[in-house]
Amino acid sequence: MYGKGYDLAGTFRSDGLQWQPDESAMWGSDGVTFTTDALAAAYEPPAGRSVVLGKAAAVSAFLDVAPADATTPDRIVCVANLHALKRIGDLVAALARLVPDVPGVSLRCVGADERGEGARVMRLAQALGVSDRCELVGRQDDVRSHLAAARVFALASGREGVPTAMLEAMAAARPVVVTDVGHVRTVVRDGIEGFVVPVGDVERLATRLRQLLRDRSLARRMGHAGRL
Repeated sequence: MYGKGYDLAGTFRSDGLQWQPDESAMWGSDGVTFTTDALAAAYEPPAGRSVVLGKAAAVSAFLDVAPADATTPDRIVCVANLHALKRIGDLVAALARLVPDVPGVSLRCVGADERGEGARVMRLAQALGVSDRCELVGRQDDVRSHLAAARVFALASGREGVPTAMLEAMAAARPVVVTDVGHVRTVVRDGIEGFVVPVGDVERLATRLRQLLRDRSLARRMGHAGRL
C-alpha cells in the first residue's frame, strides 16, 4: 500500500472534508511502510505488518559536490515544481528584502512550470524590482550542477513530506532554509543543518537566508553537518 498524504492521494471522509487515510485499507494490505516514526505513530497499522523504512533518496551523486567557496555566487536555489503549494512567491519576496544587504544575491528556481505559475512568479518579481535576479530554468535533469552553483538551498512550501530535493542539497553540503511542514524536522535540526521557518513568514525566511549568505563560516558548518 502506498499513500502520499500531503498531495491528497488518499481517502476523503465526509466528516468536515478532512483528509485521512482509511485505516481499513492498511489492515487489508499485506504490509505497510512509513517514512518516519512520527508518521507511523499517527496511525494504527496492523501489528507485525508495518515497518519504518526512512526516507529513501539516491544522494550518492551529490556527495562529491565541492562545498561553496569564494567563487560561488550568492545564489539561492530552490528545486521544486512551480506550483502554488510551493509558495515560490515567498522566496521572491524574501529575495527583494535581501538586496540591500547582499548586493549580488539571486534566486534560481529549478522545476517544471505547472499551470502558468511561472508567469505569476515573474510578475511578482518584476513588481518587486528583482526580475533580473530571479531565474526560472524549468525542469532539469542535472540538479547537481545547480546546487553546486549556489550557496544556499531554500524551500518555502506550504505542504511537503520529506523533500527529496532537500536531502540532495544536504548531501551536496549546502545549508538549507526550509519551512516547518510535513516531516522536515525529522531530518533538519534548526540551527544545525540549516534553519526551519514558519510557512508564510517572509521576514523570518529572509532573515535566515541573509544570515547564511553573510556568514560564510556558519553556512559552511551547516553544509558540512547536513552532509554527515
